[in-house]
Amino acid sequence: MRLRPVTLLIAPAGYGKTPLLRQWAVELTRTGARVAWVSFDPDDRDPAMLLAYLIRAFQLSLPEIGEEAWRILHSLADLEQGWMLVMRSLMRDLQQIPARPTFLLIDDYHQIADGPITAALLTYLLRSAPPTLHVVIASRRPIDLALFHRMRTEGSLLEIEQSALSLSRTEADQLLQFVGSDFPDLQTLHAAMLRCF
Repeated sequence: MRLRPVTLLIAPAGYGKTPLLRQWAVELTRTGARVAWVSFDPDDRDPAMLLAYLIRAFQLSLPEIGEEAWRILHSLADLEQGWMLVMRSLMRDLQQIPARPTFLLIDDYHQIADGPITAALLTYLLRSAPPTLHVVIASRRPIDLALFHRMRTEGSLLEIEQSALSLSRTEADQLLQFVGSDFPDLQTLHAAMLRCF
């Protein structure tokens, strides 16, 4: 199986994107891959916050990188103009580490999607990433980057959508049995939920 450089996980709230990312992080770490995780809130649209969280996510699994990027980040007065200097330094560090699969898991991308540098930063990161870096992005809304259109045609983008995360009736019944639910089947559970609302 060929690993694609980017995986998009797109579905509304409640479809299990974050638990799936957690599960992947555990499994990937078990295989020896490096895993960097960043989860965003609406306040993280600010360029300084976005860059700081990204650097820190990488440093948690790769403590030897990002020192110069931190210095540049703290020295710039206008990050909307100078963010690329920070990213260039971080990408240079990533290029120099020993080759081993590395995964950047980005959760709640929709929280920062309309930030002043978000689209440009993500595009730069994906274009500059070493071949061992794989980026997984979870979002409640589709991500419209020009780069993704090209990646789709090249087959280098894996997209997992709501339909792939939904359980069939049989799968839901099996899950209820597995967790030992008091509900005999999905239909009974659904009826009980409707009574609550």
